[in-house]
Amino acid sequence: MANTPTAGSLSGASSKGSAQDNSNPSNMQMVPNKHKYKPWWIFAGCCMISFIGLGLEGDTRGQFYKALRHAFNAPQDKVSLMITIQLLTSAVVLIFGGHLMEKINTRLLMSASVACCAICYMCCYFAQSLWQMYILMGLIGLFYTVPLLLAPTVLLSNWFADKFGMVLSFMFGFTALGGTIFQPLAVWLIKTFTWRGGYVAIGLAFAVFLLPFTLFVIDFKPNHARGEYAWGEEKLLRSGVKIQTAPQSGMSAKQAFRSGAFVLAVLAFVLYEAVRGFDSYMQPYQERAGLAAITAATICSCATLGSFVGKTYAGILLDKLPTWAAVCCLSIPGILGWIGLFCTHAYPWAWIAAFFAGSGTGTLGIIVPWIIRQSFGGKDYAKILSRVNVFAYLTVSITTGLYGYIYDWCGRNYHPVLMIVIIVFGLSAIVGLILFYNRPIKKIDLVIDSGTTVEEAQV
Repeated sequence: MANTPTAGSLSGASSKGSAQDNSNPSNMQMVPNKHKYKPWWIFAGCCMISFIGLGLEGDTRGQFYKALRHAFNAPQDKVSLMITIQLLTSAVVLIFGGHLMEKINTRLLMSASVACCAICYMCCYFAQSLWQMYILMGLIGLFYTVPLLLAPTVLLSNWFADKFGMVLSFMFGFTALGGTIFQPLAVWLIKTFTWRGGYVAIGLAFAVFLLPFTLFVIDFKPNHARGEYAWGEEKLLRSGVKIQTAPQSGMSAKQAFRSGAFVLAVLAFVLYEAVRGFDSYMQPYQERAGLAAITAATICSCATLGSFVGKTYAGILLDKLPTWAAVCCLSIPGILGWIGLFCTHAYPWAWIAAFFAGSGTGTLGIIVPWIIRQSFGGKDYAKILSRVNVFAYLTVSITTGLYGYIYDWCGRNYHPVLMIVIIVFGLSAIVGLILFYNRPIKKIDLVIDSGTTVEEAQV
């Protein structure tokens, strides 16, 4: 009987994996909540990181390809190799990124990383050959991984026991909003100040808009001793309600890595990132069809606008609807949109197709991390997500270069690449659903109700 947990004891497991009952007010003296709205300040900081960091840096890569090809007299695959290198170095950091966030002061780690990113982007101004760009992009991949790719999702998971789907949607929505605004702006900057000035502008944006948040707003997780709680966590602790996705509850990273569900999580993210591998080719694809650069950028903006809309409501649907219904509602328009982009460049159909393709890709970016949290819980979410992202970013780094190679090999034709994107898009949604309905936490809850021990449930 000593090994048989109660519902409260599992939900109250500490961040170090102890099964002590911390969810029952009778067993613990709760410090009053002195920072009630701090989770929303964290949310605002994550939105700024997504808007400037991912929206500007991630969604404008393709705008530089044409200028770099002409500047260095290089083919497409040689130019896109610098992004492949950036993503490969990023994947290396993701191996231990979750541990870094837990061991090093979050403000110091994120601020130093953002500052180094800003310096590297401004140093692109002085590059005289592609090998120098390879080095700079490799360094950027090392520095931007924790603050841009990993931290926003992990911070929201730590600070929101309730409404996680909603805040995740809105936060990633700012990524798409940033892409919508910055893609045509990047075209204008490159035409006006050349590609060198464009990279300097990205560096300045990092320094001016991101550093204030990383220096003065961000904290890794709530500190109960200081009267800090995740949004909704205090109420759950007082009521003793069992919730595996609370910041202190769920499976340990070691248990998650040994589960078959982790393989499904990796596969779902790998397939999603294979879709994202085409993002930087959206602009060149439209230009290859004979469209002017600014016109192609407006189609790309429609895609990112669709991504913004999709990301905004994706989490709400996931919170409110049965998961299978939400995934179908979110993914089917995306598949139709990608098929539309394959079939036409004519107005207004190209705009509409780009909008729905972007919407579908954006919602996949919410579905996959949401399902991973629902599958393994919140306790070691940083470590689990970081390890999953290793495989994901290896995939996007490989596919970014591979798509350039396929384009050249197929006679400068993007249609074979789009066929691959359509297929992997559908597979990602299907694998995500399979993971959700075989999630380990669901099995733990079922066996605990029948009196099985935690150790038996989690093997």
